[in-house]
Amino acid sequence: MPEGWIPLEEISDALLARLRRDAEVSGAVARAWGAPARGCYAVAVTAHRDGARLAAVVAGLRGGLGAPEAESAPATAGARAEVRLPLPEPKRGAVRVLLHDNGRATHVRAAGCVVGERYPASCGRACDAVLASLEAP
Repeated sequence: MPEGWIPLEEISDALLARLRRDAEVSGAVARAWGAPARGCYAVAVTAHRDGARLAAVVAGLRGGLGAPEAESAPATAGARAEVRLPLPEPKRGAVRVLLHDNGRATHVRAAGCVVGERYPASCGRACDAVLASLEAP
């Protein structure tokens, strides 16, 4: 968590509830932090989707963020992928997702940041650090 940021439990809880309701994932853990006065926010999610192939999960992520289709992700067990997407306009920020398909489920670790308009340079640096700290599942 970037220096000066605080845990945002209400956002964590809301994100976790939405994941469980809409994303058909298991084992989900969600955390959110931010510097609300600065307009900077980050979330991190770990989850897996039983029986889902990596390509299907990547396509769902891209669709959920309104991103254009890209090359298809590998469809074989043992495949790994990384997806980095900008947030939809007018928001500023990005989402980075690391995925691993072990043949039974696709495991996902994701982080996303919103860069506030009040302090875009410092929020951007904090966001870059959050996204870079993400470790593969």
